[in-house]
Amino acid sequence: MRHEWGTRGLFRLARRYHRPVIRSWPLLAIPLIVGGLFAGCSPTPVSSKSSSLFPATSGNLPANVTSVTATLEPYNPQFANQGIPAEQVNFTVSSVTGYFSCKIDVVRSGRIVGTTTATMGPPSGGSGSVTETVPVEGIKGGTFAGNPSNAHVACRAT
Repeated sequence: MRHEWGTRGLFRLARRYHRPVIRSWPLLAIPLIVGGLFAGCSPTPVSSKSSSLFPATSGNLPANVTSVTATLEPYNPQFANQGIPAEQVNFTVSSVTGYFSCKIDVVRSGRIVGTTTATMGPPSGGSGSVTETVPVEGIKGGTFAGNPSNAHVACRAT
């Protein structure tokens, strides 16, 4: 005996095996959009052609970048077998009377590719000016031959 399926029979069969399908793309899209807004909402500072001199304003100390050079920092044999690549930023800070902290950003093609913060003590001998050298490790895209406009230094008295 052969069973003939009519339109109603197929509909009943399809309804019997119908399972609701949860589409996951809306559930995934919302956190990605919100996370992207929080992760990438701050503007990237643009590299200037002039010297990196920051005027002193309410707690800020004037800083002038003198050079940016690629270097290899001494290595720790537990982590690497050669020197650690870094950009060495040399700068002078004026109007220093005590301890101060500096945020150093290394910039390439208008984007920050490395950053670090360093805290330093007052100048010796009563001078109001200090020359410092700070390595910035973890440069994205590798080290490069830089110039003073490739670093932004902002210092504050602590």
